[in-house]
Amino acid sequence: MNVSSVLPLALGLILFSFLINSALIVPFIDYLYKIKLIRKRQAEGRNARNEGQKLFDKLHDVKVGTPIGGGILLIITTMVTFAVLFPLVSKLGVYVQTAYPLRNELVVIFVTFLVFGLLGLLDDVVKIYGKPKEGFLAANFGLSSKHKFMLQWLVALFVGWWLYTQLGIHILHIPLIPKVIDLGIFYIPFAALVIVFFTNAFNFTDGLDGLSSGL
Repeated sequence: MNVSSVLPLALGLILFSFLINSALIVPFIDYLYKIKLIRKRQAEGRNARNEGQKLFDKLHDVKVGTPIGGGILLIITTMVTFAVLFPLVSKLGVYVQTAYPLRNELVVIFVTFLVFGLLGLLDDVVKIYGKPKEGFLAANFGLSSKHKFMLQWLVALFVGWWLYTQLGIHILHIPLIPKVIDLGIFYIPFAALVIVFFTNAFNFTDGLDGLSSGL
């Protein structure tokens, strides 16, 4: 199938995904309210003992009562839509071409997507049902930074290992030079570092306390 016929199909799939999520997002948010999966007041159940805690609580008060867990819908719809449409698209004559084994490539993409999403869900659940713990500047809600960082590295190292062993990726291409560097087995920690770095970089853009499902 040529490019002129692939592009309309790709655009159609994007619009189809957008429409599904648009149709489901309002009922899903209503359901989150119903099961009380909403943000609590950060200062609830304790007295702020320093200015750091007071500022921390004030910044989070604007989000009190808003639902969390919207990423659950995105994960479910993405996985289901892909599982249904990918075989259908193949029957229409559109074949995905890749330099790597397609099955292994899809596994690493969706496992990363799903596991980081579940990590974010775990953090949100602990925020709601867990007890706050005193931190350096204020109380910590949800998973501690240490636990988040450790879990992120475990997942990222697995992804790096999968890329290296199953897809055979071990080079770093620097296009501006251009230069190709063979990292060998050191590609695993390099890939993990990139994943953890960009995940946390996105966390900062996602809010004060959000653990996103990965960039």
